[in-house]
Amino acid sequence: MGLTGLGQSQGAAFLLQETVSASLTRQISDRWAMYGELFYASPSERGSRDVVGFDTGVQFLVLPRVALDLAAGVARGTPGPDFIVRAGLSVRFGR
Repeated sequence: MGLTGLGQSQGAAFLLQETVSASLTRQISDRWAMYGELFYASPSERGSRDVVGFDTGVQFLVLPRVALDLAAGVARGTPGPDFIVRAGLSVRFGR
């Protein structure tokens, strides 16, 4: 849950945006995990719509600090596509 002040090009200097997210993660094995997330964001510009969506994915732990992940999601109210697929590589630095 969060609040953000977004600068606007017209009208008031800032628009207050609210964001909320809830997620669940399940460890499948030593190297595999899966998750699901439901999220909401109020409009980021005057006259735009709220964004509501859900995404789910899997994560594979290659090394103790390196993970590959694959996710799919749907969202309504975004200027982009309603359905997305993404893949990523995460590296943890530090302790």
